[in-house]
Amino acid sequence: MNSNSNYRTRKLITDAMIELINEESLEQITIDKIAQRAHVNRSTFYRYYHSKYDVFDNILPNQIEEAFEGPWIEDRDLVLSLVKWTNTNRKMIRNMIGKDGSMTSFVELMHTVTNAINQKIAAKDGSLPPMLNRIVKANYPEIAVENFAVFMVQIVLVWSMHNELTSDNIDQYVDDVLLLLENKTK
Repeated sequence: MNSNSNYRTRKLITDAMIELINEESLEQITIDKIAQRAHVNRSTFYRYYHSKYDVFDNILPNQIEEAFEGPWIEDRDLVLSLVKWTNTNRKMIRNMIGKDGSMTSFVELMHTVTNAINQKIAAKDGSLPPMLNRIVKANYPEIAVENFAVFMVQIVLVWSMHNELTSDNIDQYVDDVLLLLENKTK
């Protein structure tokens, strides 16, 4: 098979997973459902991926990268972009975590968000918002970025799980989050 055909088949499978994760929880998604949606057979699926979790791990970074798009000048820019992305992708996020609040999904989200934040810090495209500058200046920046990632994932999870939080009250929610993040150190 040529590389274009390989790319198309992988894309069919990942697109099918994205569609399915917007419809049902990760636990409910099966290889058969992914293959059927992608219009490939099981053996073709296994030629490209080992499991549904392998596909999930492949799509998650792209999904999280969307959440961290845009220039961040102020802390508010970062939190607002994350909350707006969460608001748009609420059902997908709920389905990623599932009804049981899967720790595996949480850890995978945290790891992916950590990588996204590290990439933003490394790219230094424009100035970083103050909270990321504080991470850079921390005594243990690797640990600080992981702690920050956990907080960001928690922001996503809280927003996605509370139906009373809507696009009408994004600004108030962001203000509350920023209040928690205020730098009170000397």
